[in-house]
Amino acid sequence: MGQIIWATTNIKSSNRTFTTKSCYRSLENNVASTSSSASFDWRRFWKNRSLCLRIQTFIWRILHNGLAVLSNIARFNSSVLSICSFCKDYEETLEHLFLQCSFSKQVCFASRLNISCLRDVSSLHYLLSDWLHQPDDCYTFNLGCCILWHIWKVRNKSVFDNIAPNGSLVLRNVIKDFEEFGSRAVITLDPTLLPLPSLPSLRVAYWIPPLQPYIKINVDGAFNSHSVPASAVARDCFGIFKGCGTSCFSTLSFLISEATAYLLGVDLAKRLHLTNCIIEGDVAAILKFISGPDIDIPWQLKAIIGNFKSTISFFNDISFVSVPRDANTVAHDLVQFTFVSNVTDWWSSIAPPSCISNSLRQDRALV
Repeated sequence: MGQIIWATTNIKSSNRTFTTKSCYRSLENNVASTSSSASFDWRRFWKNRSLCLRIQTFIWRILHNGLAVLSNIARFNSSVLSICSFCKDYEETLEHLFLQCSFSKQVCFASRLNISCLRDVSSLHYLLSDWLHQPDDCYTFNLGCCILWHIWKVRNKSVFDNIAPNGSLVLRNVIKDFEEFGSRAVITLDPTLLPLPSLPSLRVAYWIPPLQPYIKINVDGAFNSHSVPASAVARDCFGIFKGCGTSCFSTLSFLISEATAYLLGVDLAKRLHLTNCIIEGDVAAILKFISGPDIDIPWQLKAIIGNFKSTISFFNDISFVSVPRDANTVAHDLVQFTFVSNVTDWWSSIAPPSCISNSLRQDRALV
């Protein structure tokens, strides 16, 4: 007759008996799981001591599809209606609840995470693995886990206590848990005494930070019959402001105003001595002229586009990108200020113009 033993790899035990210590060591040593989560970096996960064990166990349950979301319950009880507890529009799966639901997106947008990264993520396994391997000493991972944990808690209050979800309260509790366990300090402050974070409405698109070592420069131009302002704002991969510039001039062409804004972005890159940068605006037509043959360039733009092409050699890598207006709010706010004040100037990283402070802060909160 066979004998049941505690057969874990990398555990030296003569009798193979189960102990809590041997179980924890097996988790730390990345013992393979029989589930689809075997590829997850469990060793790194369990060695993270800066996350509350309760939340860590909750994430383990997510990765093993062990949460009682309504779609899982409906597999065993056909009478259960598996509609999302928040939006009431889609089936409540793990991926929908934490990645795709409008309430969860709104919470993530208002936090320090970049909600734009959630739109193209198909699984929590991939997202959590990406967070875990960020080179920031588990900052992103811990913050993301706290957000998922409190989304789950407010979901349960909605289901069992019929309490309407409040995104601002979620963020307030996220901040308390994250700062308490991240700092290893004992915080006795009642979370209800913390100020309620503002919860902005969702936009169509969001500013996405560049990858290191690139600097992203957002540009914008405006046009009317009196003056034509242009703006350029530089930020790094953390959303930190690196400098900006404005320019006012006269022209009779909308395309010239936008092309000049891109050229202002190139000038800013040169002033900052950048070698790798992305120039980002919200007019796609300009990009066609920059990358296309000279024969297709309108005669009004030939001088400006010529300047573009002659300056590319100054950079190791430079690219020009078009994005929706909602992803270009900082440059848009600065060009509106320039439109009113008629100022041509440069700002260093020490003191950005006050007119873009809110947009900078909002975009950086998503990083």
